[in-house]
Amino acid sequence: MNKLDKRHWKGPINQDIPLKKIMYSKENQLIGIGLFDSFIYKKEGSNWKYEKWDRVKINKTKVHDLIYNYDGCLIGTSRDYKGIIKQTNPELSSEFKNVLDYNFEKRKYILSLHDILKAKIGYEFEDILFTDNSVEAEALKKIYDTKKDIIGLCENSKYRKYENKVNENEDPIDDIGYKHKEIRNLYEEIEKINIQMTK
Repeated sequence: MNKLDKRHWKGPINQDIPLKKIMYSKENQLIGIGLFDSFIYKKEGSNWKYEKWDRVKINKTKVHDLIYNYDGCLIGTSRDYKGIIKQTNPELSSEFKNVLDYNFEKRKYILSLHDILKAKIGYEFEDILFTDNSVEAEALKKIYDTKKDIIGLCENSKYRKYENKVNENEDPIDDIGYKHKEIRNLYEEIEKINIQMTK
C-alpha cells in the first residue's frame, strides 16, 4: 500500500470542489456529486483537465448516485426524496421527482446502453461487441474503427475553432432552467425575510 497511499496519489486535476462521485453528462462534460452537500456540479467547459467546477450552474437536488435513463433524464437515489428519483426533463438543471410520483409519459429514447455506460464509467467499451470471429463482426469492427478515426480527425482538426469559455455542447434550454431556479430561490429568500419581518 505504500505506493498507493494518499501521499503518492496525484488526484483529479483542478479538484477545487470536493466530490464523492464523478461521471460524464450525455454532452460529454464531467459532472460530479458534492462530497459535503450532495449537489450535482459540472465543469465549466469540456476540457476537464483545466476547467474548474462551475459554482453557479448547480443542480441543488441532494443525490447519492446518478445514472442516465434511455430518454436522457438522470435517475438518482436520494434520502430527501426517500428513494429513487428521476429528472422531469433531460437537462442537467431539471428538477427531480420520486419515481412513485413520476408521470411516465412516452418519451423518445435518445441514449443507447453504450452511451449510458460510457457516461457512468467514462470508458467506451463497444469493442467487446466485436470479439466474435464471424464475418459480420469483422465488418462491424471495420465500420466502428473508421467511425473512431473520423471522430478523432474532426476533434484534432486544425480548422476547428478555438474552444472558448462557452461550450458549444451546452444546451441554451439548460441555461434558462438554471436562471429559473435562481429566480425561484430568490423569491423563496424574499418570502422568508418577509415572514421574519412581520413577526
